[in-house]
Amino acid sequence: MHRYGRVLGLYVGIALCLVGCTDQRILEDLGFVHTVSYDIAPEEGGEKNDDRMLIGASMPKSTHEKKLTRETLTTIASTSKEARIKMGKQTELAIVSGQLRGALFGTELARKGIMNVIESLMRDSATSNRLKLSVVNGVATDLLLKGYAQHPRTAVYIDRLLEKEGKRQTIPQASLHRFVRDLMEEGIEPVAPLLKQGEKDVLLDGVALFRGDKYVQRIPPEDSIFFSLLRGHFKQGDLALQVEHEGLGGHNEVTMTSLVNKRHIRVARSAENRLTVTFEIVIKGSLLEYNAVIDLSDTKSRKELEAAFEKAITKKAEQMVAFLQENRVDSLGIGVAVRNSSTYSAWKSLDWESVYPQTDIRFEIKVDINNAGMFK
Repeated sequence: MHRYGRVLGLYVGIALCLVGCTDQRILEDLGFVHTVSYDIAPEEGGEKNDDRMLIGASMPKSTHEKKLTRETLTTIASTSKEARIKMGKQTELAIVSGQLRGALFGTELARKGIMNVIESLMRDSATSNRLKLSVVNGVATDLLLKGYAQHPRTAVYIDRLLEKEGKRQTIPQASLHRFVRDLMEEGIEPVAPLLKQGEKDVLLDGVALFRGDKYVQRIPPEDSIFFSLLRGHFKQGDLALQVEHEGLGGHNEVTMTSLVNKRHIRVARSAENRLTVTFEIVIKGSLLEYNAVIDLSDTKSRKELEAAFEKAITKKAEQMVAFLQENRVDSLGIGVAVRNSSTYSAWKSLDWESVYPQTDIRFEIKVDINNAGMFK
């Protein structure tokens, strides 16, 4: 009996080893794609190739000297999966997407529409919902493949840049999950960071505005923080603004930091069923810098500065909303507030795309300066 038991144990052990060997994946043999880029395929024979894409990929790689570098691949394909198969024939590594951090879209492709790519990313169970989406002002693949002397791994550099600036509210944090949610939800349009290629660095170029899955306009980088103030709450950010007030000596450059922003949208209807939308915004922060000679320990002087801030921000907000209405993009989610204040039947009977550009939108902005550096 003991001999049969030993033989049986030996067979079981061999079987377990064989099962383990069938799914071996050696780390050094895998190519973990970090960032991908999508563009309209270049012309062939003088004709545009709108049905195919130029797709690029960047993968981190370690040399025998244990030095971190990267491998870049490009191909022409109709889908992401076709591109992966073709790229697999260009490298000795087995390409996997479980570590994919970013997707870049060239402006030409983004203007045409990116729904096919988004659906492909969503169907891939290995792709994280936190994947960062960005639009590149130009050709995305050129930006991804370019080497920057101060940033040898371009894909990692872009990922960290987006992470840092997203926390500072200079660009929207456009994850795959949020982009798709805004794309599918009624009353709001998706947005994404806009990048461009500089001589020595990757540069932020503002906010890309979408109508559906198509890129249609941009908010310039100097106005991105005001877009963030109108789009929702946040707890970190800086704001530099030129304010005007007679008591402060005319035009003054004022900078606030450690911003805490709270936004609420109030919807009212007249007897004629005309909509009035009011943004209620409360901004709290510390005064970092100002070039006026004022005593902030004096309540009256501080209130004058806060009022000047409120006036300047209101003017910026009015200009931005007018720009969005002119371009017929509800990137701030005003339609969501209208929908939530309406009955189901009332919302469904409302042609929001037609009503939105004509809607009366107002602002009630309150600025509270907590302190001025070391001076309370």
